[in-house]
Amino acid sequence: MTLYCCPRCQKRELFSTGAFWVCATCRYAITTTALFRDQNLQTESRFQVEQYAETQVRVFGGLKIVLQIVILIVGLILGWLSLVLAEEPAPSHRHDGNVQEQNLHDGKEACRTSTAGEINGLESLQIETSDLKLYEGFFESILQAPSVLRMDHPQKDVLRGYCYRGISIIVRQDLQQARPTGWIQINFSVQDVGAVQGELERAYQGSSVFKLEEAERNKIIRFKLKPDVMRGNRKAARLEVFGPEGLMIGFDQYK
Repeated sequence: MTLYCCPRCQKRELFSTGAFWVCATCRYAITTTALFRDQNLQTESRFQVEQYAETQVRVFGGLKIVLQIVILIVGLILGWLSLVLAEEPAPSHRHDGNVQEQNLHDGKEACRTSTAGEINGLESLQIETSDLKLYEGFFESILQAPSVLRMDHPQKDVLRGYCYRGISIIVRQDLQQARPTGWIQINFSVQDVGAVQGELERAYQGSSVFKLEEAERNKIIRFKLKPDVMRGNRKAARLEVFGPEGLMIGFDQYK
């Protein structure tokens, strides 16, 4: 016996009496034509629902793939940015003209402050060199001058600043076109030239410069004492300290 679902109660209790189909549960009656038309509509409706569901699955499946691709791309971009930022130099290591000028000014101020401005009117002296290491040995190891400036500009220049007897002395080596110092003479008047000589010689003998070969030592420092020379119209005991590349510092004790 063939049974169909009742359009009213949805139970599979609809049986044929010949002219009608009657539900054994709710006693609903329907003609054969109407029943099969209703069955066809239900079948078509289910097919449409299944088609819609399948379409939605495909759409959402495609969106999921797209979302995964977007997440992957964003991750790659963030990783690349982190590498770029990690390799970028820190701002504190950058130097421009204004920064260099400010540091030079600070070095001069530090020298004048520490020495109470022994020489009025003279702010600083800048020296060019082809070998900064020679000057580092001269000022730091022997003269033991306080360092007031240290600046390195890659592939451009290197600067060292020292405060010696009230003068801010800036030594610069151009890394693109090195220039030897030439001839520079700085003179000081002192009360006891012998004490100055003893102080410098003790520092020299206790320094790493003293351990070098004689030829290398002579590139950095040499001493010459002149007990009785004329300086202008006055006699003086004079100590001449020869530094790198033509720099000479003289100490005069006037009689």
